[in-house]
Amino acid sequence: MLSLKLPLHSSEISLSAIGTRAEKRLAPLGGLMGLQCVQAADTFSADGYLLDAPELLPPKTKGFRHVVKTDLSPWISGEWARLLRYGTFAAARRGLPVFLLHGCLLDGNENGGTLLFADSGAGKSTTAVRYRAQGGSCRGDDIILCELMPDALYAYPLPTMSYYSQHWSPKLRYPFQPCVRIRQILLLQCGETEERIAPVNSLEWRARLAHSLSFHWCQYGCRFSPAMLQWTGDRLLDVVYTLSERFAPLALEAQWSGDLRHILEGKAPC
Repeated sequence: MLSLKLPLHSSEISLSAIGTRAEKRLAPLGGLMGLQCVQAADTFSADGYLLDAPELLPPKTKGFRHVVKTDLSPWISGEWARLLRYGTFAAARRGLPVFLLHGCLLDGNENGGTLLFADSGAGKSTTAVRYRAQGGSCRGDDIILCELMPDALYAYPLPTMSYYSQHWSPKLRYPFQPCVRIRQILLLQCGETEERIAPVNSLEWRARLAHSLSFHWCQYGCRFSPAMLQWTGDRLLDVVYTLSERFAPLALEAQWSGDLRHILEGKAPC
């Protein structure tokens, strides 16, 4: 059994591969994330599994399982995406304070990071490109693993699915560590007159945030049992209301030009 551990503040998320084909698919995912896969005993306590055959895993084993059924590469077939989405879901089900956000992680270094969320096509990737061009660091613009601790919210970038499926290279990296302590969570909107951070209706902020939180876990919701769907809805609503108590409902009203680092980090314009 090959094991890949995602280290968090509270614990860790464990992903495993059983079988020759499955192990050959998990190892490059570890390299992509800057983490090392190791050989482990068959304890069957992982949050997610890649398997050569279903009989390799005891039937009552908890955690997400996916049987390798295609010769397509894992970044094309979607196996990595499913393993990360549902491995993190299984970790949340066993009590870890984690959730996934469909959004953009901008690392403000000593000032703390910014999470941007919005519907697909709203301009998250475009904003990330602008932020990088101005010297900022964008750690991810698709799927962000968040850990909600009593004293802080931490964010860990996961590989951007759409990008590596088109531009895969053995040298491609999406470093999982270091994590980013989040300073602000902003709804991305189109600014009418100027680029700025501005208050937004709290109900709209929470509704859009709930959609962004459900995006990656609920893509395959048709496979969930009614009890699992109920748990997922309750869990995400709890996260939304907790975040709304910790963070002000603000929006980044974005334009096509302007000094994003000045606006997001409070730096003096260049």
